[in-house]
Amino acid sequence: DLETDLTWNLGRTYRVDALRVAAVRHLLTPRVGYRLIPQTDQTELPQVDAVDFVAPQNHLVFGLDNRFLVKLREADGSTRVTEVLSLTAEQGLALHPRQRAYSNLYLSSLQPTDPIRAVENVQSLATATEFSEADERRWSNFVLRVAITPPGIVDGGGSIALDPENSEIKGAS
Repeated sequence: DLETDLTWNLGRTYRVDALRVAAVRHLLTPRVGYRLIPQTDQTELPQVDAVDFVAPQNHLVFGLDNRFLVKLREADGSTRVTEVLSLTAEQGLALHPRQRAYSNLYLSSLQPTDPIRAVENVQSLATATEFSEADERRWSNFVLRVAITPPGIVDGGGSIALDPENSEIKGAS
């Protein structure tokens, strides 16, 4: 197995001095990752749950993280820093997509908001009932995640997955 990530951290602080906010910090982190897990025949191994199957991978992952932090003045004169907004966009690219055998338990665990694992055309294997063949997609869904966490207020967020090949929303939460 081989995995590596390359990131750049960029940021800027803006002085605000309004209400309790002393400053806002914007952090921007572009990233590129590579993951290689060679394929091995696992059809003879027992599959109890989705984590028993190790999926072969040869992928690049592209991402961009945006974080906004505020420096707040407390009533006693002290300050604290808290994150108020996080936006993440990411997408995976299969370098050599092909048809592979996957555990059915593993396939049933796949989520549309996973930027690495994207398959289509799933067909049961006649030789191994707990396994199916599926085609790896060249591009995974484009995934956007948002988290809003203002201090002292109810926080929220969600994610959305867009299939880049047919412009369909594949998952949202």
